[in-house]
Amino acid sequence: MRRVAFVVSALSDEKLQGLKRDATRVYTALTDLEVGGCSDSPSPLIGCQSQTDFNNVLYSIVKDWKITDQLIFYFSGHGFIRGTKYCLRLAKTNNVGIDDFILFDNFINNLKSFD
Repeated sequence: MRRVAFVVSALSDEKLQGLKRDATRVYTALTDLEVGGCSDSPSPLIGCQSQTDFNNVLYSIVKDWKITDQLIFYFSGHGFIRGTKYCLRLAKTNNVGIDDFILFDNFINNLKSFD
């Protein structure tokens, strides 16, 4: 069994100075074998800029996934509702384009496809 941390922080501007620090602290705790117990975890994805960056790291984690493995996902940033769906905001501006957010339902569906 593997326990893997996937820690992501949004690309921040001057208003969100703590995202990098927050993600780094959580990653440190999760990958401490006596605290979070996560091993084989990629480095935290600090300042994630796009769905492509997010999915590349996610796919590197789950490509050899086994049913007994555990994923701990942590996102440092903000979310928003687009239509009726919850999204993780990656963008640093209010002009959110198609690549500037992660539709949470898609994230969950991607995970389900690997079990």
